[in-house]
Amino acid sequence: MKQSITQATYVVLPELVVYLVYGKKGVLIMDMNLLVTGATGFIGRHLLRHLARRHPELIVFGVGRDRARLDRCGRLHAAFVPVLAELDEASAPSDIERQLDGRRVDRVIHLASWVATPREDLDGWERLLRSNSLGTIHLWRWIERRPVEDRPDAVISTSSITVYGDPLVQPADEDSPTLPTTFYGLSKLGGELYGAYFAKALGPALVDLRLGYVYGPDDESPKAIYHFIARSRTGAPITITTSPLVYRDYVFVGDVCRVLAQLAIGPPPSSQLINFSAGRGVSLLELARCIQRGTGFQSPIRIAPGRGDFLSGCTVQTVERARQLVGRFTSIDEGVAMTIAGETNPEETNNDC
Repeated sequence: MKQSITQATYVVLPELVVYLVYGKKGVLIMDMNLLVTGATGFIGRHLLRHLARRHPELIVFGVGRDRARLDRCGRLHAAFVPVLAELDEASAPSDIERQLDGRRVDRVIHLASWVATPREDLDGWERLLRSNSLGTIHLWRWIERRPVEDRPDAVISTSSITVYGDPLVQPADEDSPTLPTTFYGLSKLGGELYGAYFAKALGPALVDLRLGYVYGPDDESPKAIYHFIARSRTGAPITITTSPLVYRDYVFVGDVCRVLAQLAIGPPPSSQLINFSAGRGVSLLELARCIQRGTGFQSPIRIAPGRGDFLSGCTVQTVERARQLVGRFTSIDEGVAMTIAGETNPEETNNDC
């Protein structure tokens, strides 16, 4: 299949699309450079492993604030180049450009973010604003510094299902009102709006992925799913301290990496919002029972709800756009099993990438 050189010429092979030429730059995939912010985080580490398996030839400039963690990321991908910068600092644009030393960046994946727990959300508003909104501004200020011909053609940014707040109509689609009910959701919506402003002014396409609740192995966050797994592995009771009917729209981290890689190395995408999750609410009770099956231990499930707005944040979103990109999502049973086993590669299960 041959198209004009301003679009895409590619060969389709089993489970792999090799883009030989795309865009006006005519960049070969084996000569492509990506810049990934938040490379040392949960999704970032999984993305580096995914790229190392599937596209080891890609050069990845990984932006992070911790030198030791950046050095460890170098062991995940052979072509990883550390870029030490704090995106929430005003010096970030010049720090990034200085370390790139004139090298080309073809596309950007913006993962850098701080995810606050419910207890951290109210008091952590300033950190959320700096990390999730101001950090996005500084990334685009770096793009602005580059000559027009040297700017990346697209920025793929991860937003959050929390921008919808508690929608009156569910599932929420990409055109639904955005009325966040947390400072975290507000900060992610701010990142979307600032990104859209700069994308229009500077030229690169912007793809915002509104991620559901991402889970998988090697996550350092205190999500309930990991607490449940740890309890179930020892046969200890799984205690649900809120309503067992509370639900979340989950997405396995391997699915997130698949779509990020696809958008990163494919033809230049158009600017768009994409809800990215399984599109189904999984209650805490269903999750606990799924973990019982996954561990093989029939740990007793105890319900000890406290006070509070139990169903706040229970949102499901439509995923038609996402399915056009990745096909089938990893089911909660499959994802829990891979999380327990420490596996990260849903392609081996889905066979549809």
